[in-house]
Amino acid sequence: MVFDEVCVRIRQEISIELSRLHKYDRSVVDKNFRIIFDLIQAGIAVLDPAKKLVFVNNYTVDKSKWSSEELIGSTLPLKPGEEINRLYEVVFQGQSVELPPDMTLAMRGGGEMPIIGTLSPLYDIEGKVKETVLTFFDATSIRRSESEQKTFFSTAAHEIRTPLTIIKTGLSYLTEYKTTLTEEKQIELLKDVYQAAEQLTDLVNDFLQVSRIEQGRIEVKKDAVEIVSITKAVIDEYRPLLKKKKLYTTHESLAALPK
Repeated sequence: MVFDEVCVRIRQEISIELSRLHKYDRSVVDKNFRIIFDLIQAGIAVLDPAKKLVFVNNYTVDKSKWSSEELIGSTLPLKPGEEINRLYEVVFQGQSVELPPDMTLAMRGGGEMPIIGTLSPLYDIEGKVKETVLTFFDATSIRRSESEQKTFFSTAAHEIRTPLTIIKTGLSYLTEYKTTLTEEKQIELLKDVYQAAEQLTDLVNDFLQVSRIEQGRIEVKKDAVEIVSITKAVIDEYRPLLKKKKLYTTHESLAALPK
């Protein structure tokens, strides 16, 4: 929502400045035009009907590493090229469009920068589409954050699946072999189920803690841990699954391990 509002405001400012071209000396307006849009912390590039750049602001130059002299009169190095050409055609029919999520800007010296933004038509005094304006932002941090979130949720799903499987396996054993299991074995399975439920609760609390950390609402405190007890707990956690597959484990440790 904020991004859309920024784009609308930028387009309005561009339209206002372009409309002044018909009232004042072109050189004076061009100077004011550049001063205003060089202050905006967003990429602004104006293209003519031949898809050649006629204006770029400082943000575009700084992010692309291309000089304004290299950019003016050339096509903006956006990828995928086929998609951007299709969007240009739509814009010159009078429609504003958002850039696809895989759009990148090729930078001087190699490399590509992911961007988010919109393409919008600019009209002349007669109401005809005269040029196209691209408003964009560097989406590198956004894409990185999205990737990290995907990794986090993938890891979270895996971590949650383990205690759920233990709970399911334990309850399945209790249901199917209720009449043949000894009371001692039933108690052991119930303990496994309880421990898995406790682990699941701890995982949910950990995820909530991560959210608080991201919001700066919690202080991370590093401390020494007892590695032997941790490894034993992990082995004990998987023991019911291993038994079901007729696999067996042993746990040995040195007499003294550093924390």
